[in-house]
Amino acid sequence: MVETHFYAAGPSPSNPKKCWTTGTEAERAIFRRELETALRWQKRHGIYIWIGAIMPGDYNHGDHYPIEAQVRFARFFSCLFRRAHVPFAINADQQFYDFRAKRWRRDRWPVLEAVLHPDCSADGK
Repeated sequence: MVETHFYAAGPSPSNPKKCWTTGTEAERAIFRRELETALRWQKRHGIYIWIGAIMPGDYNHGDHYPIEAQVRFARFFSCLFRRAHVPFAINADQQFYDFRAKRWRRDRWPVLEAVLHPDCSADGK
């Protein structure tokens, strides 16, 4: 199995290679192209891929995305990966669980729900 990373440091409102603002069709197309490239590689080589790191927000670069934007992004990628049967892991466990206090971060719960239980009929096109 081969590990690849998609948006490992999260989306960016200005980087054209991983641009995401509101989830426009052009922004979704960037993500789809990356996934299609990985799936073509998988098929050509006969080796399964998995996404070893993805981040729903730009947590390492200032955490500029509001929760609603992170939910939209998380739902989108989670639905795409599920449809493609590609396993994935989020690269941001500390954003969802406070290890020092030993409790879930309720403010980020909607993002985690969008990753784990997305409503793909909503906008996971």
